[in-house]
Amino acid sequence: MMDRSAMDQAEGLRRLFRAAPPEMLAVLPCGTVTTPWVASQLRARALAGRQVLALDEWQACGNLADCLGASPRFDLLQAVEGQVGEAQCVLEVMPGLRLAQVGRLVRALGSERVITQRTLAQLQGLQAGCDEWLLLAQAGEMQTLSPLLLAAPRLALVVDAQPKSVTTAWASLRRVAREVPQMAFSICHAGEYDAQTEAVLSSFCKLAASRLGVQVEQIGSLGEALAMGSDARTALATFMQRLLQVCRNPAAKPFETRFPASPASVRLSVP
Repeated sequence: MMDRSAMDQAEGLRRLFRAAPPEMLAVLPCGTVTTPWVASQLRARALAGRQVLALDEWQACGNLADCLGASPRFDLLQAVEGQVGEAQCVLEVMPGLRLAQVGRLVRALGSERVITQRTLAQLQGLQAGCDEWLLLAQAGEMQTLSPLLLAAPRLALVVDAQPKSVTTAWASLRRVAREVPQMAFSICHAGEYDAQTEAVLSSFCKLAASRLGVQVEQIGSLGEALAMGSDARTALATFMQRLLQVCRNPAAKPFETRFPASPASVRLSVP
């Protein structure tokens, strides 16, 4: 039987020469406790042996960096622009889990062709050794949708027990589904399930199918969401191609122009 040191060396070599692109998942936190839940999921995946890169669009207090106890000084845009090295923008939170802030980067994407080209090159360089990429997206009240979110092959909406959380998820789903109907969608509750939670999420999925024409799967973890959607071996290539297309044709219409109805007017009927 192969000893532990040989197994570790073999695993290290496998990751060093890993040719398959990482799986790509966008996650949209839609509640006050959802980002800490995402952080705990990321730690668990890293502890399970996955090599994860988290890209955080949120810059406000309580973002993913805060929940992971990390303090990034630079946004990935600064590495793209050559102001600092990549190592100063991508922090190792723990073995198997790295984090990069991309709040400034998403606002710059599509503004200049050179920025887009350098960003694609930067992202391609970051894929080495990664099993999974997770984008903590920000769509709730932004006037435009993030190019990274629009390019992602799948989106997981994470809600909590507050009614406003589900309403936010519904409004965000409408926005994304109109722009990228072919995306794989899922919804997860950050906490324990009970009968009422199950009924609300079931109603959410039924309404998504009947009113938006999209299928939303109920999941219990980010691992389940990563297993959905496109082939893992083509997911990143598709992501890069779609990102380039989005940057060439940015979806810059204001939220009110695309969807006149206020999110507050959305009501989910619970059976």
